[in-house]
Amino acid sequence: MRSFNLLKSKIKKYINFIIIFFIFLFILDLGKINYKFENIRLITFDSLNLSLSLNKIIYQSFDKVYTKILLQTSKHKIFWEIDKSDRSKIAEKLKFIQPPN
Repeated sequence: MRSFNLLKSKIKKYINFIIIFFIFLFILDLGKINYKFENIRLITFDSLNLSLSLNKIIYQSFDKVYTKILLQTSKHKIFWEIDKSDRSKIAEKLKFIQPPN
């Protein structure tokens, strides 16, 4: 019984270590070092820096879930809706050009 619990605890430790290691590699893949320019941040984290296809898939799925959660809250849902007054302002700025016959 004791050996089974030791084995179980070792497996949990290894799984936790592997998960932390993959998260660390994912963060390293997101980062990019810009040492050539002075006025730009030295390290930037962006989804465009992802090189592994598995990391891209993970990032896209996480992004979809995150946006769905944000759009379910009332504050963020109101932000994406356009008011009637805003629509009229947009329509005033647009000019439609008729093609010559």
